[in-house]
Amino acid sequence: MSYWSYLKSSYLNVFIVAATAMLCCFMLVVAGTGLAIALLVAALI
Repeated sequence: MSYWSYLKSSYLNVFIVAATAMLCCFMLVVAGTGLAIALLVAALI
């Protein structure tokens, strides 16, 4: 029983870490895209 709960909690931790990493990567991509667009607009003006 304790082994099962340990397994479940470790899977949950891995899922949380993976979701956090994906969210961070997504934020970086969004920030980079926004920065590139802002630089492009500034260069065109």
